[in-house]
Amino acid sequence: MGKPGEAPLYILSGTYEEVDPPHRLAFTWRWEEGGPGHDFESRVRVELRAVGEETELTVVHGGFPDDVAAAGYDEGWNTFLPKLIALFE
Repeated sequence: MGKPGEAPLYILSGTYEEVDPPHRLAFTWRWEEGGPGHDFESRVRVELRAVGEETELTVVHGGFPDDVAAAGYDEGWNTFLPKLIALFE
């Protein structure tokens, strides 16, 4: 971890399973350091679709061992995605 006052260090690992620009990206996800300490690999699929002049973003993250883990990741995505969207507004 970093020094007090620094942003925490997060290290993830995974494997790209599908790369179909600009439509889809699928990959595995495993926390290595700085995350919630889970010892499982999950899967993420990101899809982009043109809707008129805008782009629809769909994120599907699954493969969780239980509902508690799924709820934690849901909270994480719901915190991160609005920040991502704000970058493009």
